[in-house]
Amino acid sequence: MQQVHNKIWKSGSTWYGVKEGAIDITGFGPMVSNNEKMKVLAVRDKIRNGQYIVFSGPLYKQDGTLLLGKGKHLSNTQLMSMNYFVKGVDAAYPK
Repeated sequence: MQQVHNKIWKSGSTWYGVKEGAIDITGFGPMVSNNEKMKVLAVRDKIRNGQYIVFSGPLYKQDGTLLLGKGKHLSNTQLMSMNYFVKGVDAAYPK
């Protein structure tokens, strides 16, 4: 509030996710084997410690169009404006 009062406050975006502990993977169903749980949790841990970026290239749109080249990552702006599904999603994007 002091920054607002002093007219020096600047707005910004804060993204909380797996790394910050705001999102987690829990409650595996009984059909999920221990081996599969361990694989999923290993990927979660890589996301948490910054070793794995989910939306990194190469990345393709659902229709096969190259969206992002190898080694590149979607920006926050690109993530917020996604109006498509990526390859591997078995559903139609709502119109």
